[in-house]
Amino acid sequence: MKTMVCYMGGILAIWGCVSIAQAQDVVSYKDLKGTEFREYQMRITIDAFDCEATVGKKCTMTVTVENKGDKPELFNGTLFSIDNGKGSSYRAVAPGGQSAAPLKRELQPGASAQFTVAFDGRIHFDRKDPAHLRYGNASKVRIIKGP
Repeated sequence: MKTMVCYMGGILAIWGCVSIAQAQDVVSYKDLKGTEFREYQMRITIDAFDCEATVGKKCTMTVTVENKGDKPELFNGTLFSIDNGKGSSYRAVAPGGQSAAPLKRELQPGASAQFTVAFDGRIHFDRKDPAHLRYGNASKVRIIKGP
């Protein structure tokens, strides 16, 4: 969901609009595909978010990360987490019990890379108590563009 805020500025009274991104509540993992958000100078796009159709779902998320800044940025895929809206939080780990080293990379300006992380646990998506996607210490990710 986006809110548009318009402002008037400059001597010539030129109009412009700024889009304010709202935080992301996850009510269905299907809602995440195509979502874009910004963290520092990195633009992160969720390419896929899939969950197994079993109790105690294991979910995987594939993201493309692009450094839009003019300095190198460190991306760490293990900083993602999802909470279930009921107090339980699930941290991202490397899929298949692999080392987390490939999930951490310094991206040079203009560079991009794709990463896949796994969330293992009893993730439950309930429209009454939506879960929240987080990166790092943010309370929720800030969406640039929804699916």
